[in-house]
Amino acid sequence: MIACYREAVSANAGSDLAWTNLGLSLAEQADREADEEKKAALLDEEIACYRKAVSANRANDQAWTNLCVSLSGQAEGEADEEKKAALLDEVIACYREAVSANAGNDQAWTNLGVSLGGQAEGEADEEKKAALLDEVIACYREAVSANAGNDQAWTNLGLSLAEQADREADEEKKAALLDEVIACFRKAVSANAGSDWAWTFLGVALGEQVRNEADGQKKAALLDEAVACFRKAVLANADNERAWSNLGVRLCEQAAGEADDEKKAALLDEVIASCRKAVSANPGNDEAWNCLGVGLCQQAVAEANEEKKAAMLDEEIASYRKAVSANARNDQAWTNLGVRLRQQAAGEADEEKKAAMLDEAIACYRKAVSANAGNDRAWTYLAVSLGEQAAGEADEEKKAAMLDETVACYRKAVSANAASDLAWYNLSLTLIREGHAESNPIKRNGLFREALAAARRAGELGARRYNLACALALTEEPTEALHELAGCLERNEVTRSFVAEDSDWDGLHDHPRYRELMDEDTQ
Repeated sequence: MIACYREAVSANAGSDLAWTNLGLSLAEQADREADEEKKAALLDEEIACYRKAVSANRANDQAWTNLCVSLSGQAEGEADEEKKAALLDEVIACYREAVSANAGNDQAWTNLGVSLGGQAEGEADEEKKAALLDEVIACYREAVSANAGNDQAWTNLGLSLAEQADREADEEKKAALLDEVIACFRKAVSANAGSDWAWTFLGVALGEQVRNEADGQKKAALLDEAVACFRKAVLANADNERAWSNLGVRLCEQAAGEADDEKKAALLDEVIASCRKAVSANPGNDEAWNCLGVGLCQQAVAEANEEKKAAMLDEEIASYRKAVSANARNDQAWTNLGVRLRQQAAGEADEEKKAAMLDEAIACYRKAVSANAGNDRAWTYLAVSLGEQAAGEADEEKKAAMLDETVACYRKAVSANAASDLAWYNLSLTLIREGHAESNPIKRNGLFREALAAARRAGELGARRYNLACALALTEEPTEALHELAGCLERNEVTRSFVAEDSDWDGLHDHPRYRELMDEDTQ
């Protein structure tokens, strides 16, 4: 066949079709060639043929497209970064020629989008990057306009719009972009139901909607659909570790909301199986390792056999360690590892081992907030652990420094998440403790005032209100303090014997209403 095409171009050097077919035949030969040197020579000749074809006929969009593909292959094997960049620039120029020659060439539009996307990834200038991303999106739109069955273009359009959504500050525009992202992925799986990546990306996008949906019923429906998408993805490709990982994460969310113990147990079994599939396919999948740990943790809660429970918890910790080993920036895995180590420390009888575990837990929380300063859960647990260390510290100077850091961590937590009732509650509690330890009356009163503000916020968010009652008592608001105390006693938040021993109420012992509340015979 190659010999025939050589004859054809020898007889008619202006035959663009013959040059194109000769290039294609050489490409097929190159694919079968094991010798790398011979393969490279064939690729060079193949490229020369396509150049001859477009020189003979600049309207031959197929020759332009084939030239791009071959130049891309050359660029992949090019070690010299300058030469590689020049080849990629030529690839883009050739795709532009292809779509100029034939605006209905959906594959050329798709590949032009891919090539421009590669340029955007390497672009440091944010303005230029945004302009490239706009052009990438325009290319994919042209591709799907030319061929609505081009699942790759629909998938890439969805991914590019998702990237644009990440960069969008306006929440309304962001939501509209995310809606279009989902629509694109739906088009992709409609065009090709066997596209595991399109199913995966659709599931991921639906998962983002789950996070932002306030309506419980709609949230559950979105979660069900996300799970169904990931099931489709792994059915299409059992080696798709990202789909397995995401399936595990979403099933874990379903399990958390499941009231039926039998159904919950079945879901957790599937969570663990999915995550094992993911880490088996890719041991570097930190999200899967983290989810595996969470699944084992929830499974352990329902396990009656102490030996099995202990084995599950050991594997849980090992899973979190694998996660942070694979990705030292996985703040959720660091947080979960810290939580589990702190819980182990609480059950440890040996004081030296207990202290070492607590030190490691604190180190984990520090890693978590270093990776993500917006992780309120990690800030809260770091504060809790520092507070526990402070409680056992004999040196008053060190204790004071620990409490200062504890307060600073709670402040970080509520700054990251103003709706965290636990962080606000603990902040108020710690500020009250600091106030009691403060000798300067002005500073002490300031700490109690801040504790009152934190306790009010915690109460508004549904936390227990005893701290609020105490803070009111310490800031000389007796009427409101005793009103809150009455509510706490009525709700059994606290016992009268505990209140009687609590120094926060020392200034109100002679108040008639306090004596009335503390007199059990009048209740």
